[in-house]
Amino acid sequence: MTDTDRTVSEHDYVALSAFLSGYLHEDYYLEHRTPDGAMGAFCLNASPGQRSALRADCERFLAVTKDWPLRDVKKGLKELGGSWAPRSRAALEAVFSSVGAVLPR
Repeated sequence: MTDTDRTVSEHDYVALSAFLSGYLHEDYYLEHRTPDGAMGAFCLNASPGQRSALRADCERFLAVTKDWPLRDVKKGLKELGGSWAPRSRAALEAVFSSVGAVLPR
């Protein structure tokens, strides 16, 4: 795989792109303090269908990028509208796997 193959498109990840630009944008720290806080806020505000769509996009993004260097994964997140730059693959997986962990009461 070449570096040019390591791209993502917001058209392929509509729900993930909306989450990243809406919750993990440049001011996410001021609004949510942590990526987990951003995910929790999303889950509280989102419909079951929106949570399901985000879960599917997160799973697909993780699968597509599983062999990418972290720098390319971060570039992909930025291409999708996010400002969060995870420090490790484990941090990315932890946040992305928590979709739906916080549900409205």
